[in-house]
Amino acid sequence: AFFKAPNDMTDVDFVEKLAENNLILVPGRAFSKLHGFVRLSYGAPMSELEKGLAILEKVTKEVMK
Repeated sequence: AFFKAPNDMTDVDFVEKLAENNLILVPGRAFSKLHGFVRLSYGAPMSELEKGLAILEKVTKEVMK
């Protein structure tokens, strides 16, 4: 999945914030000239995806405040 980082954050800043919360995603600039987007790979067991999505939701809410 390829989606825009929240709150006009850079892709690098957002993935760094996610990494601080034990979720590793890839800045979109590694795959495209578009900055501000993030790549999420979902080739993992459902239980791991659920954990990752919970972290993604938590961090997104924090940066949207």
